[in-house]
Amino acid sequence: MYLMAFHAFLRVGEITSTSSSPKNIISFTSVNFLLTGEHPFAVLLDMSHFKHHTGKSCHKFQINCNVKNVDLCPVHAVWEYCKMRGIQNGPLFCFMDGKPIPRQYFTRQLQLSLQWAGCDTAVYKGHSFRIGAASSAAMMGISSDNIQLMGRWHSDAYKKYIRIPVLNI
Repeated sequence: MYLMAFHAFLRVGEITSTSSSPKNIISFTSVNFLLTGEHPFAVLLDMSHFKHHTGKSCHKFQINCNVKNVDLCPVHAVWEYCKMRGIQNGPLFCFMDGKPIPRQYFTRQLQLSLQWAGCDTAVYKGHSFRIGAASSAAMMGISSDNIQLMGRWHSDAYKKYIRIPVLNI
């Protein structure tokens, strides 16, 4: 979930459930893999429901495989997860019984992961994945228009997510 949240600029509400936003969760049928033989080289997300979506079109997002580090490759991670998950309809990320992951559960697991890694849990939250994605894209020289498109922002709000560290010399 973490790798997809980062690489696809996902909002936590697009991968977890709350009582008010079940329609925005990415479904299993929204995910397609592009294959070379039997191995995925990319995952294609069909984002037809997301915050501020006007319903006029769907947003397709392709994530390519990171062959340099399979352990951090979102394509490989989702491929392996989907093989374990099975092909039943419903939310992409779910418990074994098919129920969606609650936002509170995701938040708690993120806190535990951060604690395990020795990170300050006060600094990182669910939105950190979008912040990291936008900031990384900006540092790689991706244009503001493309960052806005990739993150599905319809205003200048994306600028608040770009946080490039400043060197103190």
